[in-house]
Amino acid sequence: MRRVIALTLCAAASAGAQSADTKKCRPEFERTTPASSFTRNQTASGKSIFDYSNGVKGHCAGTDMYMWADSVHYVEDAGTITLIGHARYLERGNEITARQLQYIEQDAHIIATGDVHIRTKRSTLTSQLANYFRPVPGIRPASSAFAVGGPPHAVLRDTAGSKDTSVTIIDGQRISMAADSIFGAKGNAVINRTDLTAKADSIEANSAKQTMRLLGGNPHVEGLGTNKFSLDGNVLDVFGRERAIERLLAKGKAVAVNDSLKLTSDTLDIRMSRNHIDSVAAWGGGVAHATSPDRDIRGKRIDLSMPGGRMRRLFAVGAARADSKPDSTVHSPERDWIEGDTLTATFTVPKDTTKRPQLDTVIARGKARSFYHVAPKEKADTIGGINYSSGTRIDIALKANGKQDVHVIGQVHGMSLEAEKKDTTTGKAKAAAPKKPPPPRRVP
Repeated sequence: MRRVIALTLCAAASAGAQSADTKKCRPEFERTTPASSFTRNQTASGKSIFDYSNGVKGHCAGTDMYMWADSVHYVEDAGTITLIGHARYLERGNEITARQLQYIEQDAHIIATGDVHIRTKRSTLTSQLANYFRPVPGIRPASSAFAVGGPPHAVLRDTAGSKDTSVTIIDGQRISMAADSIFGAKGNAVINRTDLTAKADSIEANSAKQTMRLLGGNPHVEGLGTNKFSLDGNVLDVFGRERAIERLLAKGKAVAVNDSLKLTSDTLDIRMSRNHIDSVAAWGGGVAHATSPDRDIRGKRIDLSMPGGRMRRLFAVGAARADSKPDSTVHSPERDWIEGDTLTATFTVPKDTTKRPQLDTVIARGKARSFYHVAPKEKADTIGGINYSSGTRIDIALKANGKQDVHVIGQVHGMSLEAEKKDTTTGKAKAAAPKKPPPPRRVP
């Protein structure tokens, strides 16, 4: 027959009183081995000190709190229960194991030390030292914990009770969790998921709302999978939907990079679907800058439309300017450029996904100016021509043969210089016969 010893905090304690204040524990302990022993001492105030050794199982009467250990030390005056050796605590599906657990009744929390494992329905937290706070009606609606030492390590599953779903792995010098869905990591904090890696001095994540914030220590996010990218800034926010990234927001010295584009600005707002970047807005703090292998674009704000991760449209506003490499047949250190109050560029997306979208049209509006090289017409032309135009609007269409069709509208000014040809008699280049430069084409 099992021997059960009820250890009552005060003579008047009852099940009714227990339900009124769920912080209190009216412990009942029982032997788990034949060698189990029990001793009782009394303090000067008349309160008891109980010691149970060589295997013990306990239960707080009227609650879902259960505990196991090699030995138990209970101090009635202090309202503390200390579990020593193979300590285990279980309540409402939440389990804590450690070398030692101490329950402090006053604030309903547990101090766990040595090989600590905290398990909830959806998460696990391991460390060498942790504080676990029980849910108490009127005080805290859900459990919470913070862990240090080890260093601590947390794993959050997408679905309760399942071990084979996607997981979020959290590391840092200090990790906190609340309500089984809100996590925080500080000190070299790192979060790893199947779709991203995030690093910062401090990371806050809410798995229920699918949000994450990174602060301090050069916050950095890397998108994983076939469409890789990186994002940096002083503050990074990640928003998800259906366990995938939906939006990224970077503030303060923001930089985004993928395989074909680099964006820098004070603020970057990136929208995604199916692990692809669909659109980007860059603004604030002066100049937004977009760089690709063959062109640079600047403006006070830049908006990119790139559904499926492939560039379709670019819009820049506020002292907007685009620089690009001239035709490969042109040998010149200068680059082609176009500028205006606004710039709009459209791209043709090839069916071959291995090829990059090709620039199709560029439109500059408001104080528009352009400078571009004209490819040599003949092999004898050693240097191509150049064209400069200005107007209220400039439209440039790029043809498949590499030539440009330029239309200038309103208050047109410009000049054009032809190619320089080689003198076949001397082998030296000689200028073409001078003639009046043709004006840029006008569109009424």
